[in-house]
Amino acid sequence: MVIVLRVIEGPEQGREFRFQEADNLLVGRQDRTSRAQLNITADPAVSRHHFTLEVRPPNLMLRDHHSRNGTFLRRRGAPPDAPWERIDETLVYDGDQIKIGRTVLAVTVSPTEPLAELPALAAGPSEPPLPELRCLWCDVKAVEPWPDPAAGNVQLDDFMCPDCQRESRARRARETERLAQARYTCLNCQRDVTAQAGSDGRAAELAEVALYFCPDCAGKADELLRPPVGGYRLLKRMGQSGLGVVYQAWHPDTGRLATLKQILPIAQSSRADTVLFMRDLYLIDMMHCDCLVRLYEAGLHQRQPFFISEFLPGGSLDQFVSAEGKARLAPRQAVELISGALDSLVQMHVRGDVHRGLKPENIVIRDLASPPKLADFGLASSYEKHGGTITRTGEFADAIMYMPPEQIRSFARARPVVDVYAMGVILYYLLTGHYPLDFPNPAEVRAGARLTKDPARMILEDPPRPVGERESSLPPALCAVVDQAVHKEPGERFASALEFQSALRRALAEP
Repeated sequence: MVIVLRVIEGPEQGREFRFQEADNLLVGRQDRTSRAQLNITADPAVSRHHFTLEVRPPNLMLRDHHSRNGTFLRRRGAPPDAPWERIDETLVYDGDQIKIGRTVLAVTVSPTEPLAELPALAAGPSEPPLPELRCLWCDVKAVEPWPDPAAGNVQLDDFMCPDCQRESRARRARETERLAQARYTCLNCQRDVTAQAGSDGRAAELAEVALYFCPDCAGKADELLRPPVGGYRLLKRMGQSGLGVVYQAWHPDTGRLATLKQILPIAQSSRADTVLFMRDLYLIDMMHCDCLVRLYEAGLHQRQPFFISEFLPGGSLDQFVSAEGKARLAPRQAVELISGALDSLVQMHVRGDVHRGLKPENIVIRDLASPPKLADFGLASSYEKHGGTITRTGEFADAIMYMPPEQIRSFARARPVVDVYAMGVILYYLLTGHYPLDFPNPAEVRAGARLTKDPARMILEDPPRPVGERESSLPPALCAVVDQAVHKEPGERFASALEFQSALRRALAEP
């Protein structure tokens, strides 16, 4: 699919932008402080950062950044003299036109794929033939048959060729034999649950990560009393993001505790789209199993994808800022947690991967003595890559304060320094209860605080507040490191997660 934006009226007439994969296009007036990719010259009605077009094939989302003179849309097929509609945020389709000032852009999507009602996910006569699916382990032989998440939960073995499946099962059997004397107990009451834990043959495979509840303790913890999802009982709602809802879950057959994330349905999804989405996340999990929350299995529930992963009882880093917006950790503790999380980022960056979605809620711990793990790596980008609906402003507002300017400008070309920035903002938040920019913190939001400026424009235009001004008791050496990590210019930040981590450790060592 090719998406073309062509300027058909205005000073930049004839200029084109082409997209074949997810990216952002920031449009604004030519100015020495502008960070727009499409700079409109000689048009004072255009703001410096006027609007962003988020390209997530086959979908396009236009967001006006509270521009002074507005962004206008004319739908395909409207008469030439039809009035322009002023918009704040909307999906844009093939044949639509966008107007700002004297500039008009025409949108072409080829082939045209308008949004449709969600179809059934099971393969049927109307679906194209399934392409060859390569084994995740050997990357040579084909997976046969294709996994079918509509028929039951899928695991890593389901994305392997028959030969690699046999080898995987043999390795699992050897591990089970090696750990034959191991005992597994209930996390809450310490009752022996070994027989139950081993009922599906995965207890040894998951010995380093899995936790268990006995039936009595699971019954006491069940706050939701909702129907099971993928064979797991939902015990407690843990949170929500733009992509879905997160639960603490329990598997009655094995007693295994888990985190279950239900994702919004993928528009226009076929069986192939859903399977490839799940395969992407298993591939990521296989490459980064030491630093990411371990993925157990995946499936579909009422056409919604869900992912079942390791449960870490210590919770996420957002708990270390109180309901009143006060830091709960001593500076040394906060730095040590972030330094541990940076270990995971270093491993990912060495492989050339970028998280792009870090926030306190997706850095989780078993306890304060254990290294943090990262959650949701690749989830949003894989979801959008395989046709997921673009997240609306109100749904991603919980993460935008962790994004640097270059990530607002370009989704596709994000580099490791965007993760350095996000981790710097997280540390700033843990140290002060506030953000480098004047986004209201959760306590202020609950008290009724609201943004008075478009959040993307804040990131692009506003200077960060030095962390020492927020909390004067912080050591100057630590303040200098945090302020460098959240610098708006990528070239002024630490060049890597390892460099940031080394600087934090040096700051801790100073008297």
